[in-house]
Amino acid sequence: MSAAPLWDDFEVPAHARNGRITLNLYDELSAFVPKRPGAYLRISSDRFGLEAGVDRQYEDAEDTRARLGWGPFAQIYKENDTSAFKKRKVVRSDGTIDWVVVRPEFRRLLADLAAGVIDGVIFYDLDRLVRQPRDLEDLIDVIEYVQRPALGATGSRMNLINDSDRHMARMLCVMALKSSEDTGRRVARMHLSTAQDGKIQGRIAYGWIRKGSEKGKRIPEEADRVAWIYEQCLSGESGHAIATTLNIKGIPSPAGTRWSAVMVNKMLRNPRYAGMVSYGGKHLFGSAHTDDGWSLVLFDDDGHPILGNWEQIVTPKDCATNFPEFSPVAADRVAGSRLASVSRVY
Repeated sequence: MSAAPLWDDFEVPAHARNGRITLNLYDELSAFVPKRPGAYLRISSDRFGLEAGVDRQYEDAEDTRARLGWGPFAQIYKENDTSAFKKRKVVRSDGTIDWVVVRPEFRRLLADLAAGVIDGVIFYDLDRLVRQPRDLEDLIDVIEYVQRPALGATGSRMNLINDSDRHMARMLCVMALKSSEDTGRRVARMHLSTAQDGKIQGRIAYGWIRKGSEKGKRIPEEADRVAWIYEQCLSGESGHAIATTLNIKGIPSPAGTRWSAVMVNKMLRNPRYAGMVSYGGKHLFGSAHTDDGWSLVLFDDDGHPILGNWEQIVTPKDCATNFPEFSPVAADRVAGSRLASVSRVY
């Protein structure tokens, strides 16, 4: 019996015509030319926000795009001064807790690639793209689902659409992670040593010169306000009442905005104002709490707080009095004539 009548009045849908199979699937996928690619650019540190590093990355990504004949970039995913290694504690809406690298633009890239907003990715280099295996696997999952290329602009120009390149990327990512952890360990040890020596490091709080050779020297006007805040607390005023007084007098906060009770209480719990070294680094055994200044104080072998080489604004006794849970005896108001004169000024 002839098969012709079986297919009478039968029409294969246009999108299904010429269907075929291939033993070289990834070669076929690699040949795809995106019309709406995206570019991912990232640099870990840019203290001054100049974006020179990510601008250079964009130039190389644009050169790669033109060389491959891909369409113009539909989206640029730029994360300047952003770590791909450091994790943060994140509390989910359902109350569960996770520790993840927070990179909004990287997550936006994954969502756009999965949704078809972009149909390919050019990244500068693998270590700019990911430093945590979890992030790499999230990207690989999307690439395998949408079957679209993600290609590096430098080095071997690996393409994560190919399984062999994906396996190589996994190994390189683990090596990059180890490098980051090794660097983190050395830096943490250096910070501990610096803190134990009482040297100033990290961000400088309100009341001191924050940059330059005189970093850590008191700014008289700001230091007087800090001392006054401590004096008011010692006299029984609440953080809210102190903030209200400062706002009524039109005194700007450290951020240049209105004062709040949170700002005042954070200042009162900062042991650095009393010259005590505050350390919250990797070598700290036990949890540190931002609302408990004592949990960050670094002690010497005799159990005394280590004092830093910057100019203190209040005395350790005054600072301790503002930590009631660790202050069994109310300290004398020993800020002396300095605090007394400040209270008259304000």
